[in-house]
Amino acid sequence: MEPLPIDPFLDTWHEVVAILSAIFLLSGIVTYFIYKIRVSNIRDYKDKYDFINTNEIKWYKIVYFFFGASVAMIINIYGAGKVSEMGMWFYVRIFMSIAGGTLIAYVASLVLDYYYPAKLNKKLVKWRNMPRINPASGNKMRLLSESEEDVHLDEGMRAEENVFQLIMMFG
Repeated sequence: MEPLPIDPFLDTWHEVVAILSAIFLLSGIVTYFIYKIRVSNIRDYKDKYDFINTNEIKWYKIVYFFFGASVAMIINIYGAGKVSEMGMWFYVRIFMSIAGGTLIAYVASLVLDYYYPAKLNKKLVKWRNMPRINPASGNKMRLLSESEEDVHLDEGMRAEENVFQLIMMFG
């Protein structure tokens, strides 16, 4: 049986979508590594903590957007050899690819919004509690306990801390 002649538009469409799929996938990978390189280039622990706290979820959402777009393109070219002319199946595949890509990106966004902050907090605690070096003396500093730090607070600061503790206890 002789293969059906393919519409030139569809042939071009499949080639472009395959290329876009690879571009989106590579863009996601490159974005991830750029973020990791930016984090690794920050030497000060406080600056690293602040950068991770304010940017990690945003960067990861961009990565998953690219992955979702790549999945959408892959879904669109699924069964490309079986479709030889423009018709209803072309539009159904476009709809399904948009739905699949949106599902990937949206679920990842929900995970990053609701589940990942707990994981991120564990990472941030690590950076928060890293030993620091005193810039004046060069000596290694240590984190003070609650009772040790109270010695260095004035009366107003202690009162503010007590109010905060009450709020945390009673919500």
